[in-house]
Amino acid sequence: MRILLVNTYYYPEIYGGAEYSVKKLAEELKQQGHTVKVLCTGSEAKCEVIDGIDVIRVVSKNLCRGCEASKYPLYKRVIRRTLDIWNPFNKVEIDKVLEEYKPDVIHTNGLYDLSTVVWEAAYKKKIKIVHTLRDYHLLCPFTSLHCSKVEDECPYVPPKGFCRVHRAINRVKAKYVDVVTAPSSVTLNLLIKNQFFTSSEKKVVPNATEFDALEINKLLARRKNAEAHTLKFVYLGTLSKQKGIQWMISSFNNLSQDAELYIAGKGKLRDYVEEQAKNNKKIHFVGFLNETQVDELLKECDVLLCPSQWQEPFGRVVLDAYKHAMPVICSDQGALPSLVDDGKTGFVIESGNQQALTAAMQHYVEAVDDICKHATMGVEKLNLYSLENQARVFCEIYK
Repeated sequence: MRILLVNTYYYPEIYGGAEYSVKKLAEELKQQGHTVKVLCTGSEAKCEVIDGIDVIRVVSKNLCRGCEASKYPLYKRVIRRTLDIWNPFNKVEIDKVLEEYKPDVIHTNGLYDLSTVVWEAAYKKKIKIVHTLRDYHLLCPFTSLHCSKVEDECPYVPPKGFCRVHRAINRVKAKYVDVVTAPSSVTLNLLIKNQFFTSSEKKVVPNATEFDALEINKLLARRKNAEAHTLKFVYLGTLSKQKGIQWMISSFNNLSQDAELYIAGKGKLRDYVEEQAKNNKKIHFVGFLNETQVDELLKECDVLLCPSQWQEPFGRVVLDAYKHAMPVICSDQGALPSLVDDGKTGFVIESGNQQALTAAMQHYVEAVDDICKHATMGVEKLNLYSLENQARVFCEIYK
C-alpha cells in the first residue's frame, strides 16, 4: 500500500507528541512492508530521508510559519491564522506531490500552515482520506481551546467572531474525510458534539510506542535494588500554563521532605521555569532534549508528573514513563485518567488542586516501595499501546 502521512512538522522539528506519534507510525508502517512518504512544512523546500522514511518538506504559502509567528507583528499573525483555515496558495504544491507519488491513502494529522486544502486536493483525485485528531485545531485557532482572551478553557459556545468563522469553515471542509480517528474518545466526542465529520466513519486508535520488554524488566530490577536516594520527579513537555507548569512547581515547593524536580521542554514559560530553578536548588531545568537524552533522563528519575490543565487528547508521556518503569502523577484532564489507573499505576489528581498534588508527591517520598509496585502495573499496560498493533489497525482503516 502507498501511504502518504501528512503533519505540519516532522523530525527533527519536534513541538509535541504529535510529531513523535507520526514519526513512529511512519517507521512501523514501512517495517510492515508498506511504501510510506511524509509530507510536512519546512523553512525550505527539500526532499530527504530520515531514519529510512522519505520526507517531503514544502514551504507554506503564508506570511510566516506557525512555529515562528510570535516573532511577527499582529497583522501578519492575523493573516496567517486566516489562511490556516483554508489556504488555496498551497494547492499547487500539494497537487504536485499527490500527482507524483499517487498514494492509495492520505493520512493527515496536524494541518496548520498547510490547511484543509489538503483534503480538497486529495478528494478531487479520489484518494481515500483518513484524519487523526491530535489537538483541537479544527475547533480553535489556538489548538487547545485556550487563548489570551480567556483565563481558562474557552467558554464561548457557540464561539464568537473569528473563532466562529474558523470553526464553521473547518466543519464544512471536514466532509471530505472518509475516516476520522482520535487517540481517545475525549477528543473524538468533542468534535462529534460540535457537528464535525457527520458523514465520516469514526474510530478511536490510541497512540503507541516502541518498547523492549527485556530492557524494561532490567529497569524494574534496578529500581527494586536501588539504594536509598533523594527522590527525583520529572516533567517532559511544553512549558505553558495549559500544561500546569505553575501548579506543578508551586505544589513541589510545598513538599515537607527532600526531593528533586527535573523539567525538560520549551515554551513561553521558560523564563519562569529558569527563575524558579534559580531560586530553588532542588529544581533543575535541563532544556529541550532529543529522544536519546530523554531516555537517559527518565532512567535516572523515579516518578513522572503530567499536570495538564487542558483537555489532553492523549498524553503519550505516560507511555514514556511506563516503558521506563515509572509511575505517573497526572491531572484529571482529557484522556489522562484513561491512561493512569489511580492508586495502581500512579495517581490522578483534580486539576489545579495544589494540596492534592503535593500529597501525591509526598506519598512517593514516604512510601518508596510503591514506586516499583505501581511501575510494575504500568508496565503491564504497555501491550495495549504497541506500535505493531496500532499500525495494523490503521492498515485496516486504510483499505
